[in-house]
Amino acid sequence: DFFDYITRRTPEKAEERNTYSWENYPEELKKKVILLRNFKNYMMTDALERKDGASTGTSSLKPPAAKASGSAQVPFVKKWTRNKHAIMFQLSNKIVQVIFFDKTEAVLSSKLHNVTYIDKKGQVQSYPLTNSFDVPNAELAKRLRYTKDILVNLLGSRLPAGLPSVFTAAST
Repeated sequence: DFFDYITRRTPEKAEERNTYSWENYPEELKKKVILLRNFKNYMMTDALERKDGASTGTSSLKPPAAKASGSAQVPFVKKWTRNKHAIMFQLSNKIVQVIFFDKTEAVLSSKLHNVTYIDKKGQVQSYPLTNSFDVPNAELAKRLRYTKDILVNLLGSRLPAGLPSVFTAAST
């Protein structure tokens, strides 16, 4: 079992990714490894408890196909939050994934300017991410408004670049 450690990017230095085993890592990472183990335990047990018909928290989307060059890095979680309705992840590849505990999911891609929605039946639908919540699916529109509120609270003015102005405008 291994984990990746990504250094924080600074104006002087780019992010650096290193892979370590859970048993063999630099001493200066000890506190971070303890936190990572606790987070892993939380994600594998506490966050995935099945309460009131909640899903197991795994995505219904198929993983993206691997690039032929093999040079693409696996995205990592930059920020996350959990509340009574959902768990949200902001990933390093500018994707925001929201897994709702009612077995629905929304994946927002600022790069592709679309939102992919998985309904309670597991049906996958994609819509353009425009400057309004005017999507043909009322349940998705409700979840997008909720997602906006979570994003504003989680990230404040540092929302991912490329999201439409409806997400980057201050919450009212």
